[in-house]
Amino acid sequence: MHRVLQAASRVTVSEAVRGYEMGQDGCLPYSGFARFCEHMRWELGRRGHIADAQMPKRGVVRAQTHRYLAPLRFPNTWTGRTHLIHVGGSSLHYGHELTRDDGRVLVQARTVIVLLDGSNRPAAAPSYLRDYVDSTLDAPTPLLVPEPSWCGTPDHTVHVRPSDQDSFGHVNQARYIDFVDDARRAAGLPPLLGVTLSYEHETLAGDTLAIEFGPADGVRHAFRMLRSRDGVLVHRGVVEVSREGAR
Repeated sequence: MHRVLQAASRVTVSEAVRGYEMGQDGCLPYSGFARFCEHMRWELGRRGHIADAQMPKRGVVRAQTHRYLAPLRFPNTWTGRTHLIHVGGSSLHYGHELTRDDGRVLVQARTVIVLLDGSNRPAAAPSYLRDYVDSTLDAPTPLLVPEPSWCGTPDHTVHVRPSDQDSFGHVNQARYIDFVDDARRAAGLPPLLGVTLSYEHETLAGDTLAIEFGPADGVRHAFRMLRSRDGVLVHRGVVEVSREGAR
């Protein structure tokens, strides 16, 4: 059991970046890093499957923070580390660090997964998982700004498509970073240095999302994402943008 739990709490993965993963600027899009982090979390499950009735079998991303430090381009390779860094009452917190083949750190990230029971309600995390926490991996803290006064005029609108959904039947967590980045471009904001996202409600194909940025607080902007048909808040967060134009 110890070896299984060790394998389920930390993993290192190295892969070559693929040309088709590049964005229009020749770099991996910000959402690509979220997909790489998700890939590593799936690897934790593959390498350390926990056959224990106490362990919930499903979890969803509740929040994540990414700090972007360098671009990734073809034909670079990347090495990523994912470690379990905190266990909450019903949540698992993972730290991620990805480096380029020249040793440059590309991104540091923190992801919070909420564990769910068979009725999709929060489920308790087994207490023994706390013995496998590694708090030495440096993971960013959430970006914070005061709640702005929203004007109600969206900077960007997204029409959710079936191809935005994943195997769980809702929009994949990485696609929301694409949505925010598209809205950032539409609002004329500089490239991202970091982002914090809080996932409030799931969205499905056919939904329309209205994304609005708040006024600047230094280099940070709060944002919110509302479902147009009923005004429900589905996402909120903060972006930190560069003072300069190019990555």
